[in-house]
Amino acid sequence: MRIILFSILVLAVLSCRDKERSDEVVEETAISKGDTIVNDYAQAFRIIEHAAFVQIDIIDPDIDSVLYQYGIGEHVPDEFIALKSNIKQIAALSSTHVGMIRELGLESHIKGVSNTKYLCDTAGTEGWVDFGELGKADPELYVSNDPDLIMYSGFKLDIPILKKLKKLGVNSMVNYDWKETHPLGRAEWLKVFGLLFNEENKAREKFEKIKVEYLRIAEFIKNSPVSPTVFVGTIYGDIFNVPGGDSYMAKMLKDANVNYVYSSTEGTGSLNLSLEKVIITNRSTDYWINVAANSKQEILNMNGNFEMLGAFKKDQVYSYFFDVNCFWEGSAVAPQKVLSDLIHIFHPDQFEQSELHYYRQII
Repeated sequence: MRIILFSILVLAVLSCRDKERSDEVVEETAISKGDTIVNDYAQAFRIIEHAAFVQIDIIDPDIDSVLYQYGIGEHVPDEFIALKSNIKQIAALSSTHVGMIRELGLESHIKGVSNTKYLCDTAGTEGWVDFGELGKADPELYVSNDPDLIMYSGFKLDIPILKKLKKLGVNSMVNYDWKETHPLGRAEWLKVFGLLFNEENKAREKFEKIKVEYLRIAEFIKNSPVSPTVFVGTIYGDIFNVPGGDSYMAKMLKDANVNYVYSSTEGTGSLNLSLEKVIITNRSTDYWINVAANSKQEILNMNGNFEMLGAFKKDQVYSYFFDVNCFWEGSAVAPQKVLSDLIHIFHPDQFEQSELHYYRQII
């Protein structure tokens, strides 16, 4: 009898050890044999497929450093932030996130946004929650509406509410599409949304069509003999903001075959310049785009000195401000439309397009 009991105990111990080894093998295999999905243009995210889960790294391209690691699947290691598979309800707190989700035809999964007044189209948005600015939002509003995920832009990472929500079981995810330096890099974030909503194939197909059309347009205009000068931006208070020379906007202007006045500057964000410096630099610049105004009179109301600009005198000022909500929601996922607008503006004799998608001439 003692021999039988001893044998049973030995078998039980060995079984537990085998189970532990099995779990270790599964976890080790899941992590060590990951296949990285190579991005075409995006630098701020990386997707790695493991045996038992999918890894999403969020990267700050400015310092080439991984800030967050998320995991989706059955066996997500403890060091990753585990997200639910196949998101059903998402709080999309940026216009670009809403645009991406709408591009995939998944707007029914949007539980709420930061503010519905910033939407391009309110049709079908009945019941969407206004969560408000993330840093000032009420945690109870999120808890009571129970989204599977909060997607936010991460302009500021250390937001106290996120820690509270994490403890309450509400996950969040940083989106760094705004850190991308290529217009197609921003659009490639469709792949992240495709993964979250279990629509990877649709997302890849959508992006491929966007990429092909963008590159076709850029190729068409690259040998244009005309290359006008352009400056971009608007004034806020006493500061004039223009895109840095490493920004996605500077890249798009290069693809539109124009000479961007500030292309040689460094930085992916905005440069803060004095109005005096901008006017002195751009008295003879051919075009001015992206001013926050609907008319020339509104521009003069900002500052009367703008009448000294050559682009202002020649009525070569264009902006998306007429439909700003639709621009911010749609432009990131439709860079080919923005590029075609710019080429239509800068090269009207070479590019046939019946109408502009986002831009209008300011008169």
